[in-house]
Amino acid sequence: TSSGKDETSFGSLLELSWKGTKDVKLGDTGEVRKFLRDGDVVTMEGWCGDTTTSNRVGFGSCIGKVLPAGAVIPPIEETTQNHRFTDFKLYGFWRSSCTWRVRIALAAKQIRYTYIPIDIIHESQAQQSYIDHVNPMAQIPVLTCIDTQHPTNQQVKLTQSLAIIQFIEDAFSTIGGTLYPQNNALLKAKSNEYAEMINSGVQPLQNLSLLKTIQQCSNNTITEKDWAKQVIEKGLHALEILIAARHNHEEETSLLFACGGYAPTIADACIIPQLYNARRYDVNVDELYPCLAKIESSCLNHPWFRSTHPDVHQD
Repeated sequence: TSSGKDETSFGSLLELSWKGTKDVKLGDTGEVRKFLRDGDVVTMEGWCGDTTTSNRVGFGSCIGKVLPAGAVIPPIEETTQNHRFTDFKLYGFWRSSCTWRVRIALAAKQIRYTYIPIDIIHESQAQQSYIDHVNPMAQIPVLTCIDTQHPTNQQVKLTQSLAIIQFIEDAFSTIGGTLYPQNNALLKAKSNEYAEMINSGVQPLQNLSLLKTIQQCSNNTITEKDWAKQVIEKGLHALEILIAARHNHEEETSLLFACGGYAPTIADACIIPQLYNARRYDVNVDELYPCLAKIESSCLNHPWFRSTHPDVHQD
């Protein structure tokens, strides 16, 4: 059916384009509207919110091709395919909070990697072969990859979780998600601040090697568990104060992550693994840190965290 007898009375796009055979001109603007055809490439991107705060939600460029009905959908290409850096390997321990951080960053960029388990409980990282060939600091995590632009396809080796994450973010800046707030210097600084409170102020004080040393040097008067619980509670208490105040100041009830908004940041990538450790040492996270517990709940429902959780990566 038609809305009228001539083109000026047609009402729908189907009529105006005469079943898609004609372009529809939008007045004198020069713009046209048309139906999509097989083979067309479509790009969609958008966001809404306030550019001056973290109250923004949206998505980056989503690009796809219109395929004929019944066509076989090609497999998703690996992120590292045809990329400068490839053949990733991650040395780590399933329960290590620093290793979990790196797994989160790799998941955000959809980078496939080979996992090489290092049993730090039995001090595999202290073996001379590991020290000589992997990490002279006898620590995890370690990320290696191949630089295909080097004349000899040189192996790249990185240690320290936040340095590894920064490399992943910079090397794959246009691919996948990101753990760093974009176009907001203050928000990026706050996310790094929260991350460093864990990375520098909490995690090193409760890692396994230090706990063993403290217990030995105190002749067992200070236990590993008591020391770890004390330093974790102190750090999480400070974080709870800062993040809760920020959330209350922004007067939002829908703040899902540490820095607000609708996407996790490097802050969450450090906080959530630390909360996992806290529970292992019998810290009552839910009662003592309700704001952090709420953030934890949001993160554990996010695919970057759910797919990388220690419970699904046991060595």
